[in-house]
Amino acid sequence: MARFFPLIVLSAGAQVPPTDPCVQNQVRLSLTGARDGSEMGVSWATSNASTPLDYAAVVRYGPASGPGAGRLTMTTKVADARNYSVCGAASPSLHFTTMTGLQAGSSYYYSIDGGAACGATAPALFTAPKAVGAAPSAYPFTMLAYADMGISNSQYTTSFLAQRVAAGGVDVVVHAGDISYADNRGCPFYDTVQNDYYNEIQQYAAHV
Repeated sequence: MARFFPLIVLSAGAQVPPTDPCVQNQVRLSLTGARDGSEMGVSWATSNASTPLDYAAVVRYGPASGPGAGRLTMTTKVADARNYSVCGAASPSLHFTTMTGLQAGSSYYYSIDGGAACGATAPALFTAPKAVGAAPSAYPFTMLAYADMGISNSQYTTSFLAQRVAAGGVDVVVHAGDISYADNRGCPFYDTVQNDYYNEIQQYAAHV
């Protein structure tokens, strides 16, 4: 997944924009373009108008093995935040920051820390990208790709993707287009469908 400021990324139905200002959801990772595998982008959403004014979130992260394993001693800069208007209503607040200083191909834990206002999410596991042009020992490279997926009739696909990512060995997941089909619903359901979709894919997008 190429780097972009989040469009909006657990199951369909009642997953609407969070009304609790401290629900940090729609979590997903993205490549940043760093060819040496030293970076990973993190995006998530919080409630819009009710997000505390002192919400200045960072992502804390650390190695999953070796010295300091499980200790989230590395910290990103404070996340950028923005929202936009959909059908006359504000979207959730969208946050993005970058984990740097990673060792290509190594595994890490990370947690979104909303500070005193919101606390921290449970640590999640991911593996840093492989370096471009790395020695053959860094390969094979495994990518899962799919397209034209929305909320309806997608539960088997998302379940497969989540299980495959959890099993390990997946380097990149790419959704090639036609995301969520929210535009088929129109107002006032567009943003609800879009949020449902990004919450649905969090189960694997937060890990790869």
